[in-house]
Amino acid sequence: MSSQRQVVRLLFPVSVGMLAACQPERQTGPAAVPSQAEATTASYTFRDLGTLPGGTESEARDVNDLAVVVGWSTVTPTGPSHAFRWQNGGMRDLGTLGGPNSEAEAVNRDGVIVGWSQTSSGTVRAVRWMNGSKTNLGTLRGGESRATDINNVGVIVGWVNVSGSPAVQRAFIWKNGVMTDIGTLGGSSAVAQAISNGGVVVGRSRTASGEIHAFWWKDGVMHDMGNMGGRFSEALGVNTARQIVGTLGAPPDVPCCREADNTTPFLWYRGARTDLSSRLNGRLVGQATDISPEGIVVGRYEGCEGECTFAVGDAWAWEQGVLTFLPEPTPTGDNETLSGANAINAGAHLVGYAETIAGRRRAAMWRRR
Repeated sequence: MSSQRQVVRLLFPVSVGMLAACQPERQTGPAAVPSQAEATTASYTFRDLGTLPGGTESEARDVNDLAVVVGWSTVTPTGPSHAFRWQNGGMRDLGTLGGPNSEAEAVNRDGVIVGWSQTSSGTVRAVRWMNGSKTNLGTLRGGESRATDINNVGVIVGWVNVSGSPAVQRAFIWKNGVMTDIGTLGGSSAVAQAISNGGVVVGRSRTASGEIHAFWWKDGVMHDMGNMGGRFSEALGVNTARQIVGTLGAPPDVPCCREADNTTPFLWYRGARTDLSSRLNGRLVGQATDISPEGIVVGRYEGCEGECTFAVGDAWAWEQGVLTFLPEPTPTGDNETLSGANAINAGAHLVGYAETIAGRRRAAMWRRR
């Protein structure tokens, strides 16, 4: 696949970034719904991170606690995209495994980066960038592979396509050089989207009945989070308190057409789900993509204006019950552009993408004041 950039990555692999602080994983944590007395309204600054030389578009996928940002950038106006590493204003090309395209999906505390790259033969493989070297992580069952996240002890998760059955995916965990299939909820497919420092893996899986359910996995056991009242559910991020965020499909009784494509971002903790769709304002697609160790959730809403003649979208952050839309580069402050937040670190740096006035997607960083 020559390019993996998508406006909405719903039900496709999404890397969710730096998900945990350095402390050991706690078995207790904050309540999923704080008291309204604790609610505060935060404000954020915006920064365009630019592109690699020769490129016109980019997207930030993750940020670690040292504010190292990773993602992808085009390298010519119409050409391929390469994985990048950004720090202190400088963006560096991470290269590929010999093919035209690559993308960095996650970075851990030590600066180890994972993602995917095309090889010289055109196949797609999960890759790790560490100490200036690229490592092909291999595959399972012969199909393409992609790494989606890495924790602070270097354990990597992702998914592979089963050779001969591109619609069938299997979630993997990669540790000490060994890639292992972590199984499913009884169906044929599963995708791992994120891993905490304590080794909790989250993602989605088909069940024996064919439904798509969010899961969390730990020490060889995959736990079904159910569909939570939607046509499907998917977990996209997890923090050290085992708070999990993701997206839900529309209720099964919603009729066809546009409404059936609606999704709702959620926060899940100890079996209790919080709907984060306040201030949805008619947007069709909502995703919670990551959660900080302190419980700040980030994500994106996307949808249509008027008769759906053009797409709109907003990056947002949810903190203590309050959802805040993040600033964009358009000076008029209108909503006729697309933006989305993909990851947040422990220092309240948020990263993702935002369109410029010219309609170009650019890697973005927001900083909580």
